[in-house]
Amino acid sequence: MEDNQLVIVASQTGLEENKVKNLMQRFSNSFSEAKSIVQQAKSITVTNETQVDKMMEARTARLKLKDIRVGVEKTRVELKAQSLRESNAIDGMANIIKALIIPVEQHLEKQEKFAEEKEKLRMDNRNIERIAKLQQYVVDTSIYMVRDMTDLAFDSLLNTCKTAHEATKKAEADAEQKRLAAEEAQKKEQEKIRQDNERLKALREKDRIKMQKLKDEKEKMEQKEKAKKLEEEKRLQEEKDKQTRLKKAPDAEKYKKYVDELFHVQAPVVEDSEIAQKIRNVVRYLLTVNEEAKNI
Repeated sequence: MEDNQLVIVASQTGLEENKVKNLMQRFSNSFSEAKSIVQQAKSITVTNETQVDKMMEARTARLKLKDIRVGVEKTRVELKAQSLRESNAIDGMANIIKALIIPVEQHLEKQEKFAEEKEKLRMDNRNIERIAKLQQYVVDTSIYMVRDMTDLAFDSLLNTCKTAHEATKKAEADAEQKRLAAEEAQKKEQEKIRQDNERLKALREKDRIKMQKLKDEKEKMEQKEKAKKLEEEKRLQEEKDKQTRLKKAPDAEKYKKYVDELFHVQAPVVEDSEIAQKIRNVVRYLLTVNEEAKNI
């Protein structure tokens, strides 16, 4: 039963029978011995510190298991190192053979597929050319499987894309032309509005200046009339005051005033000598009266 467990593990690796036998010989004794000690050791249980014999028995069993484990590990390392050397030898020999075969195999495959590679190269170059042509009219050429298209199908696609591209460009150019025309019309309209505003502004300024001039002239006339009115009122007041003072003045003063006013009356110029003589007589009389009035 114990050996069968090792055989199962070894056989599951797929090793050859003689290798399995070799492994069994190296590990069977250790496995059997360890199994026996483990079964006995499971019954060792210490429950009191006075059970010194049980403690020693446990120590003995542990050291035996340790020796078996160390021996098994040593065997494992030894066998694995041997397997590694064998593996390296196998890899080295295989690599030598592959190094001999692979370059010639690749050369022969290249010769075998010469026509196929030429066709692939031709297809690649044609695909590059087709993409270059299509890129003139299409932003994303990956949406078209141009590599596998026939020449007829590609030419049809190219013409369709070209037509669509040119139509788009024309529409964009027309739209741009309309935009520029609208922009120019808007500029002209704005300029017309500006000029109209300037004219209206000039007319308003002209009217304002005219109205201001009329207002100033009206104010001047009103001020002149007001000044004239004030002057007349002042004169009348002065005359009134004079008359008032004259009324209150003594009779002699009133007489002097009267004579003085008569004396200063401008004599008229006449052609009739008789009338002229009478006027001279009046003037001489006024001179005499005026002198007499000064002595009153």
